[in-house]
Amino acid sequence: MNAAAKVLDPCSASRMMWFDKQDQRALFGDIRDEEHVLCDGRVLKVEPNVIMDFRSLPFEDGAFKLVVFDPPHLKYAGKDSWLRAKYGVLTNDWRDDISKGFAECFRVLASDGVLIFKWAEDQIKVSELLALTDEKPLFGHKSGKREKTHWITFMKRSTMTEAQLPLIPRWAVLPHPPRHAGFLQPDREVPGYTLEQMLEYGRVCAIEAVKQSK
Repeated sequence: MNAAAKVLDPCSASRMMWFDKQDQRALFGDIRDEEHVLCDGRVLKVEPNVIMDFRSLPFEDGAFKLVVFDPPHLKYAGKDSWLRAKYGVLTNDWRDDISKGFAECFRVLASDGVLIFKWAEDQIKVSELLALTDEKPLFGHKSGKREKTHWITFMKRSTMTEAQLPLIPRWAVLPHPPRHAGFLQPDREVPGYTLEQMLEYGRVCAIEAVKQSK
């Protein structure tokens, strides 16, 4: 494992999808560390670089440029089945687990970083999973004989952190917020700005401040 790895796979299991299972650019994690002998005699090894729970990742914000999120996709699997050994199994609180997983993966992803979400649509529809995050995917692809494996690509939007705020010159002339009665006169019974509108306004201000500081 390379300490400077910029790719995170927090549910790597036996690293089946990786061309180079020892790729030094990646950090392989999993909640399990175990070994199984499959029915055909092959040995399946789950050997993460770091044991981790994707619901609470032990990394700083923005630590990785690419995150591969490939959580267990099965609600039901036999206790000693090869499916459970290879893929793991979801808990009864899988919606909450996956929601936290998405949030954590995006947290440790750098701004403009890419997240690849992989999901096998055997027992749960992919639409149910995408409803568990506010992030919107860019594009995706289906694979497998029955086209049940979905590969979905996200890109994290750039955000300004509190640490970056002091970098904006105090003399910067920022754009005036667009006139909106609900914002300028909050006691009136009209809708206020949405969170998305305020975030967009903040983004515009940040861009203008950077331009003026050059």
